[in-house]
Amino acid sequence: MSNRIAALGVFALLGASFGVSQFIRTAPAVLAPELRRELGLAPEMLGLVFGLFFVAFTLVHLPVGALLDRYGPRRVMGAMLLLSAGGTFVFASGEDAGMLIAGQMLSGLGSSAAFVGGLAVIARWYPRERFGPMASWLTAIGGIGPILSGTPFAALVEAIGWRDAWRIGGAALALVALLILALVRSAPPGHADRARAPERLRDTLRGFGPILRTRQVWGIIALAFAAFAVQIAVRGLWGGPYLADIAGFGAIARGNLLLTMSAAGTLGAIAFGWLEHRGVPRLALILYGTLTVIGTYAFLAALPSQGDTATALLFAFVGFSGPYTILLLAHARALFPDHLTGRAITTVNVANFLGVSVMQIVPGWILGAFPAVDGHPPEIAYRTMFGVLAATLAVALLAFLRWGARGRR
Repeated sequence: MSNRIAALGVFALLGASFGVSQFIRTAPAVLAPELRRELGLAPEMLGLVFGLFFVAFTLVHLPVGALLDRYGPRRVMGAMLLLSAGGTFVFASGEDAGMLIAGQMLSGLGSSAAFVGGLAVIARWYPRERFGPMASWLTAIGGIGPILSGTPFAALVEAIGWRDAWRIGGAALALVALLILALVRSAPPGHADRARAPERLRDTLRGFGPILRTRQVWGIIALAFAAFAVQIAVRGLWGGPYLADIAGFGAIARGNLLLTMSAAGTLGAIAFGWLEHRGVPRLALILYGTLTVIGTYAFLAALPSQGDTATALLFAFVGFSGPYTILLLAHARALFPDHLTGRAITTVNVANFLGVSVMQIVPGWILGAFPAVDGHPPEIAYRTMFGVLAATLAVALLAFLRWGARGRR
């Protein structure tokens, strides 16, 4: 029983590391109107500031996969999360866009190991057939981060200001990093990784070859590029300005709706994991999630704002349907042996965050292309943004169905 409790505690800690990283990614939706007001940042610059987090994240993601396989998740996660924590303090001290960008890029570099590191631990501690459900549970636990970045963070910003509120997030990230270094074990006793001699750097890099030569991986990459990106573009940044500019929500009201969206995402992650564990085909779940997000964004693009209740329901629906993206990583992981797990996961995940980098920045260009009305982009600008997001995801789905849908369940 004590071993089981300890294992659950470690799993919760891995979820917490992902949760704090998620907080750093999604809190900008609350911060964006504050930064626009205090520092006078235009939509294009807001997109650049927060989009470069994901650019930095993406640039080191493949090397992180190799490091996870070579040195183990514990050391890699602990060190990089401490770097991410440092970036939050740089951001909180920023007086101009340059300092904000520097802080975001440091945080992005360090956060790149938070989720895939947890997945690498799961792959070593649990049987292959349990990877998808356990990854969904990890996502659900990590959902506490986006929940906290909604109403609780909005209230904290109003109480102590955005700078000190951001520093609290950085302190939490540093604490999680230290606990991971102290408590997590990368693999169980007797695992092959403990007996295997460390790979030479040349062999580590060669390990990407079998992955990139697998045709199915490119279909998965195509959908991964758009699937998470079009959701985080709204939940992580542009949903906040949309709610402020079009729906007229104040900071707490925005926080409430974003919290609802995040809570729905946590429930969705649990539901997807449970359904796959109960035998629902992974492809069916991926199709459901993708089509519902496309349909919701198409609705937001086609019609004017439908009022507070309809907006809340639409955002919550995207939140609930969105966690199907974790199944893409499970789909990729099932194609390769354990010693390539870190590289397989990060190869697909780098597509996730390359897409996020683009989809944080491009909406800023779209919104900035329309003449401002009452000091902010007009509704037609936001509707155009939602249309572009829906179309991007639809094209990615077609590529996935053509190349990536076949494979293990």
